[in-house]
Amino acid sequence: MTVAGTLRARVPLRAGRQATGWFAGVGALDVLLAAAATALSQIDVWAAGAVPGPKPLMSLVMLVATVPLAWRRRAPLAVLALAMAAMTIQAVVSGHAAEDPGGWAPFLVPLYSVAAYAPLRRALAGGALATAAGIVHGLYDLSSATQADVWANAFFWLISIAAWLAGLTVHRHRDATRLAVAVARAEAEREAEAAAAVTAERTRIARELHDIVSHTLSVMIVQADAGELVAASDPDRARVAFDTIGTTGRQALEDMSRLLAILRADERAGAALGPPAGLRDLPALAATVSVSGVDASLRIDPPDARLPEALDASVFRIVQESLTNCLRHAHARRAEVEVLVTGDRVTLSVSDDGIGGPVFRSGGHGLVNIRERVAAFGGSVDIGPLPDGGFRVRAELPLGAPA
Repeated sequence: MTVAGTLRARVPLRAGRQATGWFAGVGALDVLLAAAATALSQIDVWAAGAVPGPKPLMSLVMLVATVPLAWRRRAPLAVLALAMAAMTIQAVVSGHAAEDPGGWAPFLVPLYSVAAYAPLRRALAGGALATAAGIVHGLYDLSSATQADVWANAFFWLISIAAWLAGLTVHRHRDATRLAVAVARAEAEREAEAAAAVTAERTRIARELHDIVSHTLSVMIVQADAGELVAASDPDRARVAFDTIGTTGRQALEDMSRLLAILRADERAGAALGPPAGLRDLPALAATVSVSGVDASLRIDPPDARLPEALDASVFRIVQESLTNCLRHAHARRAEVEVLVTGDRVTLSVSDDGIGGPVFRSGGHGLVNIRERVAAFGGSVDIGPLPDGGFRVRAELPLGAPA
């Protein structure tokens, strides 16, 4: 999936949790901002006398300019157009520009918002619209302006430009951050898939080696027992049994050499076969996942816990598979990993705040592999969504020998 496709796939999931209708995309802070601007502008109209013109009409005009500020993120250009129209109507009807309508929030906040939340073309259109409204507003203001007023107007133009540029900077930074997160997630998914492919291939080789050794030893033991029984009474038959042992052993050695050559080829390609990963590698794994976009926290109790090598590697792989699923399927923001080692067992839990449910389980064999690893040690596993949202993988494995 491309970066753009990744972003498109995630946006509906986030939006689906928000309100719908008129209040979609309206946050509490925006409502408070609109309420504060409305209160200030009404004080300017009715008490301070800072908005010239018929008070009932000016009160309605300022309501048109301030109330829509609650929707400044959802429809920034429309909010800016209403604000600029209100400012222009006020100046034209009264013949004088308002001195300080609502702390100039009806002008500066929409100007910032259109640059911060609208596409570039709409941001440019909003800037042009604000410039036109500012010119009209300034002409009426300059008709009776003193030198101090001229300097005040120049300062207002500067902060207006600064507000628009600040919004544009925030917009660009937010897009760059989203792109970086999407690229990091895509890279993490690619690396996880590559690692999973390598692990799957080595697992297949290990199973083949197991089958070869098991079959070969079984044949050799049977033939050795038979040869021993007939060595005295039937030397020819004993000789055949020993020949079979030699042939079987040589064939097994060739097969094992062929499979080990594949692993050595991986070593020459850079996939060194060092000590298997275990508890000591979980902090690095959590850090990698955090960089990829899911804030992963880790707790190992006790911190210096030591496990048998096979169990140690399986615990790491279970955690790795769970976190990989968080990145690939759960659309999670946070994940918590806990590994508790007691006297006779190790309990591990990987939970996230993602979507959980069937979408998490779709595709791949991650959860199947987790169940197989747990079953190999005679443990138990609980995999499923959490009551308050999210998903959890919880496993208990005995510290004894594998079943």
